[in-house]
Amino acid sequence: MTFREALVSGSGTPTWSIPLATHQRTDIPNLTMEPALVLAGPRKQAEVRFHKYRQRRPPTAGYNCFGHAFALRRTAIYDLDRTLLDTILDDDGYAEVADPDIEVGDIVMYFDDRGEPFHAGEVIRREPLLIGLSSAIASTVPIVLSKLDDISGEYEHKIDEALWPDLVESRKVYRARQRVPRRKWRDIVAGP
Repeated sequence: MTFREALVSGSGTPTWSIPLATHQRTDIPNLTMEPALVLAGPRKQAEVRFHKYRQRRPPTAGYNCFGHAFALRRTAIYDLDRTLLDTILDDDGYAEVADPDIEVGDIVMYFDDRGEPFHAGEVIRREPLLIGLSSAIASTVPIVLSKLDDISGEYEHKIDEALWPDLVESRKVYRARQRVPRRKWRDIVAGP
């Protein structure tokens, strides 16, 4: 039983899929549930491990990191293997971006040692990278907004911060060739 199955079966919360497809009408399998969530016991303790990052949204169910990156927080995409990821990237017109060219709005994909997608996030800003005791600004580092697991909150972290050092082997950054403005929703609970 997966963590998600245990959460759903233990909560008695119904799940459902929403219509979700690429711009070329390729269906994307997904699963969502009511976002209301009460953290207790081991799950509450697990959320503490993320507190070294800046929290932007409180813990919520209903979407995961791939749903955050590709479905605007509306659902969770669980069966995202390399084939489906490549289909989404091709159908929706994404191109790989080199590190110096990373911009706000780009999608960061983290991969495991088999080359399968493991995690996704969105670049939300660039921060100065301070070097040495003089605090001289050498360059900037992309800051990524991630939903770190199915029911975590959303957290900010540096693009190469070791979120899962034993599981993440590599990363790539993608940008839509034609930028479609992403709607920015204000989270009433956590602020802008």
